[in-house]
Amino acid sequence: KASTSIGAVVALTDVSHIDTLLKSRFDIALLLSPQGLVFASSRADWIGMMAEKVATQRLAEIRALKQFGTMFADKDPSVLPISTRSGLQTIASAHFAVAEAPIKWNDPYGDWKLLVYEDLTRATTWQPSLLKAGGAGLICLLLGWMWLRILRGRYIQMQSNLQLRAYA
Repeated sequence: KASTSIGAVVALTDVSHIDTLLKSRFDIALLLSPQGLVFASSRADWIGMMAEKVATQRLAEIRALKQFGTMFADKDPSVLPISTRSGLQTIASAHFAVAEAPIKWNDPYGDWKLLVYEDLTRATTWQPSLLKAGGAGLICLLLGWMWLRILRGRYIQMQSNLQLRAYA
């Protein structure tokens, strides 16, 4: 039987739980609001930054929402030092794979976005590459040695033919 709602329950939790989760699982992780604000991050100094530079009018609209309290009341937000596009990126001479996922929290302003950056230097180890390079080097040395043996044999054969002609 359907019933009418008589109220709502709101659970209050500390955002540091989200930050701890992001820090413990990923190299870099960002939780962006629909407005492009970093709400939670694996790097505490990035919280409150904008994903990209916003126009003055857009910033006024974000302030009017009052969704982020007095965070931007007296100062403009800084812009993230990294790009928030998914794919492969180079950050501080390290290669990162960036993945994004929409988070549907029924926010009237749109979906939130989780961005995860994974450092690729740990994803591929050097041991298999070293083994392959060593094997290829060994094959090249073996082929070079065989080629020299063939050339030496031809030289000896040519010298023998010349000596046989001289005796004949």
